[in-house]
Amino acid sequence: MLKRFLIAAAFILAACQSAAPIETSLVPPTISVSPTPPPKWLETEMNGVSLGMWQPDGWESDLTDGMVVAEHTAVSGGSGAGGLLIYLFVPPPGEFHIKGNPPNYALAMLDQVVKMPSHMGWDMRVTQPIGFQWGEQQAAYYLMTKGDGTRALIIALAPPNLFKVVLCNVSAPLPEASRIRALLPQLLDGLTVNGKSLHGSALDDLPNPLPFPRYSQPPTDESESGTEESDVTSQPS
Repeated sequence: MLKRFLIAAAFILAACQSAAPIETSLVPPTISVSPTPPPKWLETEMNGVSLGMWQPDGWESDLTDGMVVAEHTAVSGGSGAGGLLIYLFVPPPGEFHIKGNPPNYALAMLDQVVKMPSHMGWDMRVTQPIGFQWGEQQAAYYLMTKGDGTRALIIALAPPNLFKVVLCNVSAPLPEASRIRALLPQLLDGLTVNGKSLHGSALDDLPNPLPFPRYSQPPTDESESGTEESDVTSQPS
């Protein structure tokens, strides 16, 4: 009798053990995440002035002659798909002759530039330069519209006591022109001139939208009216 009881108990115990839940250790799958590339710092020197700025993610750059930072387009050679382009350079000393000691050296230089066909060319219209202060730097700017619709903002910076200027040309094709003003404070935030960092927030004081000049086509044999305005839509300066 006892033997039968022990056998029955053994069967019951075995049944309970087989019905008990099995504990397992669940290991989450390993997910491979590509690390975000760190921002790229660009630095170059031209005619005795050092320049530095952050390259936006996905843009291209070239430091061959000054500093070129381009969006959606090749920086040298070939044709691109458009987008914004920033070109910083320092003209060689002696190219401009500023008399006396003007209160804003950058403005005096741009006033001279817009009157020089050798620098401006003929297929464009420009606004009168306007001076402003960017941190410790004397600064000025003017706006340009070319015959092909390209718009550009040209900013001049005059480092203290150097009698040199840094020119910053920010341009875009007509469909992208409104983005110049929208992105300018962000794109040029942290720009350095001889190690001095500039805050992009200073550019919030520029007009919004930028009043690019209206371009008028020169007279042609097929036009009897003398001038014909292009499809460029902009506010008058």
